[in-house]
Amino acid sequence: MRSSFTATVLPALVLLALATWPATAAADQRDQARAHFERGSQAYREARYQDAIDAFLEAYRLDPDPVLVFNVGQAWEKLGNVPNALRSYREYLRLAPRAEDRRTVEASIRNLEARLREKGVQQVSIYSTPAGAEVIIDGKRVGQTPWTAEIAPGRHEAVLRLGSSGVVRKEFMLQPDRAMDIDVDMAKGGAGGGAATRTTAAGPRAGGPGEDAPPAPRRVRIWTWATLALSAGLLGGSLGLELARRSAVGDAKSATTQIRYQELVDSANSRQLGARVLLGTGLAVAAVGGVLLYLDLRTRKEAAAPALALGCGRDGCGFVLTRSF
Repeated sequence: MRSSFTATVLPALVLLALATWPATAAADQRDQARAHFERGSQAYREARYQDAIDAFLEAYRLDPDPVLVFNVGQAWEKLGNVPNALRSYREYLRLAPRAEDRRTVEASIRNLEARLREKGVQQVSIYSTPAGAEVIIDGKRVGQTPWTAEIAPGRHEAVLRLGSSGVVRKEFMLQPDRAMDIDVDMAKGGAGGGAATRTTAAGPRAGGPGEDAPPAPRRVRIWTWATLALSAGLLGGSLGLELARRSAVGDAKSATTQIRYQELVDSANSRQLGARVLLGTGLAVAAVGGVLLYLDLRTRKEAAAPALALGCGRDGCGFVLTRSF
């Protein structure tokens, strides 16, 4: 009996342990990532930005999420490190081309690009498929893909080498006011390789490297429509009462008795008060509806929007995005 138990049950237990191990390991990794994220958020709130960067990067290593890259960019910007902040924001949009806060991040990117332009340089990033290709810029070895650095604007030549995949050469023109991405498919590049490259200005992409993301769809939420409809109803009611008031005033002028005249005047005054109340309420509701409409048109509906955490230091206050693990 014992031998039969060992032969049948023990292998089943081993198989069950092997089957559940990946899920257990993944859950443990997420817990570690959450701990690093919370540590980074706390450091950010306390204006310990370098500690926040280290914690966010460790969380990203364990559980990659574009939000963490954005947070790294926020911390770098607080430290006044323009190149690293710009690199992080651009990478965030590369990883999350349909990010809800895309336009806000793009505005930050434009500002950082302008600050680099003042220094006479601009940022360029080179990616290859597969990664790890040697990068040579204007005859000088500078690193491996993915590679990002700041160089002088103008015409340059990039040479990528990756073992048996051969050599890809690419001439590019770096504009003084815009960062640039260069994507290279080493497998298709061959010895010439120019046709295997794709060059774009920095910005969000969807579908593949170098393709501009379509504008995010705008959706007006149901309570926005309800608020606008309510304001229209209130203003319409105000107009109706005002027309009724004028009618009562006209009727009062032609009244044949003092009693009838007084009744019409009282009715006109009552309608005037109601019209004014509806007008004021309608305008207030319309203002609320306008604000809601503006917010709806600025943002895109997402399944789960990230929340914000505030951090303040010597240079002012800023936000990091929170996320769900």
